[in-house]
Amino acid sequence: MGRAGVSPETIDLSVGGKRQTERIRHYLSEHLRPGLSVKEAGERYCALASPDLYHLLTVDLGWTPDQHRDWLTELVRTELL
Repeated sequence: MGRAGVSPETIDLSVGGKRQTERIRHYLSEHLRPGLSVKEAGERYCALASPDLYHLLTVDLGWTPDQHRDWLTELVRTELL
């Protein structure tokens, strides 16, 4: 456990989520689906684009990187924009 009983993995996800939220705020905030906040969009993107999910899909389930990219692109379009 790291600072204040928080695991390093949680800290990394927290920092990553903040970065994604800032990127979304900068590039996509005007294009988000109605009713979806920048914070929610950042959290959803962070979950969808996580390295663990990429590993699960490409290594464990045998998806190609192109399949992952196409799937993630479609999800971003339908869920965030």
